[in-house]
Amino acid sequence: MIHSKAPAPDKTAPVASSGELADARTILVVDAQQAMSVLTPNPRRQSVVLTRKSMLGHKMLASVRPDVIIGPLMTQDWDIVDLALMLEALGYRGDLFAVTKPLPRAELVLREVSAVCKHLRVRLLELP
Repeated sequence: MIHSKAPAPDKTAPVASSGELADARTILVVDAQQAMSVLTPNPRRQSVVLTRKSMLGHKMLASVRPDVIIGPLMTQDWDIVDLALMLEALGYRGDLFAVTKPLPRAELVLREVSAVCKHLRVRLLELP
């Protein structure tokens, strides 16, 4: 019998459903206003804070204390890897959702981001 030393694959699906965001108390949306179409903010259960990447910093993260951060997979000036690296440098350790259109091989994108950012749980949030 051959035993692999490779880590066990993550059983979590690479693409998240909007229902998975329902349990988050605070969601920080970074330059991804299109994500609002799948969020249902409820002041008693969940708050959603919209911001721009240029506004992120230690003070903001300490003030907002997000359970989840959502950002675009790609913009004209940066991509989700840039955002993930910045968030890790700021001390964020949590869920990061990348908003994108449906992708044929979503796991490849996630593998790349996860290889660079070990402290984040990265998922895709596919919107039509």
